[in-house]
Amino acid sequence: MSKIIKDTFYEKRKEINLPVTIEEVGLPIQQSGKIAVGLSGGLDSTTLLHYLAYCFGPENVYPLSFYYGQRHNIELFYALEQVRAARIPEDNYKRIDISFLGQIVSKASAMVSGGLDVPKAEDAEKDVQPATYVPFRNTIFSSLLASFAESCGSR
Repeated sequence: MSKIIKDTFYEKRKEINLPVTIEEVGLPIQQSGKIAVGLSGGLDSTTLLHYLAYCFGPENVYPLSFYYGQRHNIELFYALEQVRAARIPEDNYKRIDISFLGQIVSKASAMVSGGLDVPKAEDAEKDVQPATYVPFRNTIFSSLLASFAESCGSR
């Protein structure tokens, strides 16, 4: 991240009274200084990726992406592009294939290739469990990310 972007980032956050450093957020900085992060390539995880690269240094950030048979797998392309943009060493980035998840939830989710049809908004509102949900996806991601974090030396 360039000095101009860092300075602008810092000043804008100060203007609206938001924390700028990890210390201000209240997150402890671990002794190893390494941090693992889930990276989908979407807006939220990309923002977090750049913030962590800024706070911990790009060499200490270890992004992990998942291919689970998702319909919007173009985000995985953008995930790698953002790793490069944040100057995180590409050796730190891992993308793992857990496409078995898409295979086992295809009859319950519209979010995987070969799954249900994507519902219209009015139809989705009627469902107690919308078809846009991937059963236990985040639980599986969290478990794998915790394992990855430990293997990277992140505590």
